[in-house]
Formats: sequence, structure tokens, C-alpha cells
Amino acid sequence: PNADEFEAQRQLLDQFRPLAELASRTDALFDKATEALTEHPKNEAATKVGLILLARLSCDMRVCGMASSVGYGVQAVALAASMMEILGALAYVGESNERAVEWAKHTDRRQTYPKNVRQGIDATLNALGILDQASRDDWKKAYEFMCMAKHANPRLSMLQGLSALPSGLHYVFGPDTTALGIFLSAEALYRAIAYSTAAVFIMARRCFDDASQAFLRS
Repeated sequence: PNADEFEAQRQLLDQFRPLAELASRTDALFDKATEALTEHPKNEAATKVGLILLARLSCDMRVCGMASSVGYGVQAVALAASMMEILGALAYVGESNERAVEWAKHTDRRQTYPKNVRQGIDATLNALGILDQASRDDWKKAYEFMCMAKHANPRLSMLQGLSALPSGLHYVFGPDTTALGIFLSAEALYRAIAYSTAAVFIMARRCFDDASQAFLRS
């Protein structure tokens, strides 16, 4: 369970090479989105806040990809949970300049904006046109699962932190290339890509140029 990072990267790339390639394309999409939004923006408070959050998501996705690619799946999942929260804030602000001003003036260090994470999740689902209740419940269950990693929930920590081998139980230090570790790395990268593309889709409305909107949304 304690492979070195180079060996872990080789094993993991063999397991989810198509996902890694998709992550690379998503990174390029962020560049296209930023270019389109800065060239054809609706120059309002909501656009400015959206660009701040989009840039943050772009960096977080890169870090999530780096962590997952070398076997730090639990840490990558925790970051994906934060990405879902940031996406929620982006969707909640949406095209509302009033909410954008509220976001910019938010000073509570103990809570983020919006204060209830579920408000952000609901705003995201509404913006993406996901109305089916089962699908909406799946998003919320995914967030609950990712928060198990984010907050070192004992249930997940016991499963991931120890590895049962013929020689006995071993604590997992460093990269995790067990079956569970590979799953967590892949899950984190999948989620990071999903939240990144959702953010670009939502932000496309901030472009005045119809062609740019259509390009980003497709």
C-alpha cells in the first residue's frame, strides 16, 4: 500500500488514462472560457465574481489532478468536495449582481457564501437543468461521501487507512495504490472534471457574444 510516487503514478495512469486525458482537455477548456469571458463579458459584478471563482476552480482542478495521479486519493476527494462548494457559490451568485455584492462584502470567517452548502448545490442543479429528484439526490449523496474524506470521517478512515495484506495489517503512508485507493483517485478526478465543466457551462451566460456562449456550452 505504500508505493513510491513514481510507481504509483505509473500504476494509476494505466488504470484511468482516458480520465487523465479528459482532465487535460478540461484544463484547456478553462483557458478558452477565460479568454471568451474577458473578450466578451457582461461587465457587471456577477461576472467579476464568477471569474474569480472560475480561476479558483481551474487551480483546484490542477491540484486535484496532481494529487490523484500519484495516489493521494483521499486528499484529492477532499479537494473535490471544496470544488463542489465553490461551484455552488458560483451558481448561487449566477447573474445576480445583488448576490455578487453580498459575496464580495461577506466577512464571516466561520462560514462561506452561501452559508448553507445545499443552497449552492440546488442552485447548481437548477442552472444545469437537472430537475429529476433521483439525480439531485445523487449529487447530495456524492457531497456527503466526499465530506467523509474532507473531515477524516472514521468510517472511511478505517477503510482507507489500514491495508490487510498476507503479512498483516499495514498503515497506509504516502501514495495508496490499493483497489480502494485507485477508486478514490479516479472518483476525485471524475468529480473535479464534472464540477469544472459545469462551472464553464454556467459562466457561459456571462458572455455578450452569442457565438462564445454556444461554443462554451457545447
